[in-house]
Amino acid sequence: MSPHDSTHADPALAVPGSLRSLLQQVADTIAHIADHISRAAPVEMPSILAANRTTLYRAMDALGGGILDFLAEEPLPAEVRAVKEQIVCQVHEWSTTSPLIRHSLGKPRGQGSDPELVKQLLGGRPAGADIPSLILNDFYMHSVGGLAYRGRVGLIVKALQQAVSLHAATGADPVRILSLHVSGAGEILSLAQDETFAEVAEVTCIDSRPVALRDARNSLKGQLKRRCSFVHADALHYAERPDRPRHPYHVIYGVSIFEHLGMSSASRLARDCHILLASGGILLAGSVTPSVPASEQILRAWLTDWDLQYRDEVAWRHVFARSGFDATALRFEYERYGANVLISAEKDGRE
Repeated sequence: MSPHDSTHADPALAVPGSLRSLLQQVADTIAHIADHISRAAPVEMPSILAANRTTLYRAMDALGGGILDFLAEEPLPAEVRAVKEQIVCQVHEWSTTSPLIRHSLGKPRGQGSDPELVKQLLGGRPAGADIPSLILNDFYMHSVGGLAYRGRVGLIVKALQQAVSLHAATGADPVRILSLHVSGAGEILSLAQDETFAEVAEVTCIDSRPVALRDARNSLKGQLKRRCSFVHADALHYAERPDRPRHPYHVIYGVSIFEHLGMSSASRLARDCHILLASGGILLAGSVTPSVPASEQILRAWLTDWDLQYRDEVAWRHVFARSGFDATALRFEYERYGANVLISAEKDGRE
């Protein structure tokens, strides 16, 4: 379907006129950018995308707002399903070769981000085999959520570096690190450039996807002086495994796992992390916040069928209430947009 056609020709179309208009606005914007790109030299494409980024964001933001207005009218479930199906179908057609959409759709519900999706977000380069997909992929990367995710990874890298240096200074050798979910291993590759980290860090990566573990192993080969282990395991069951190493970890972190878990599972994982940590150890958890624009939240939910948990600090203290950590002593650090957060929970040094 051409970007000029916002909906399928159906006389019984379920999409309300207001939403059809907003969808057409997105279609017209994509068509305008696509026409500009098609008439320009390939080297000009990044600048064209950048010049039109605000216009496209406004059109997508308006579409997300229109969906929220539609839902606020409390339509029947059948109406919601019909409208969602048609809007999602249209946007997916425009994003058919977008790497971000492709890997988002391939991620099972409740599982952390796909490593290839993370690599696309962190890479920040134009991607897509056709022009509409390339345009939408650029939108996803430069949405508040996409930009904030890159900020989140930066916060985690800095916190990991500080925690490892602190434990190394107190005599820990090696400093044992547990990664709860493989997210492309980019954060470890960045940290491998730090001399102290590369010398003392002994990293264990757990994940339920063999392919993700294999790719992480290949990426990290030869980057660290100490052993790097890759274990096929679900983070929610790792603490129960009879074959897991008996040594405690100094640092446990999850780049993007807690936001995919409901309250019960998140609380359980926090308790398990407390058990697995050494005395004075630290858990670092990255997540989304309610400050992600509501229009982006609903677009992400509809387009990917993800059920992300946009928790505030009160909700996080509830997650940690019976975890063994002091929930009142949690530390929160936000990236520049306030849309992503790093939660730090320390295990009492007397335990």
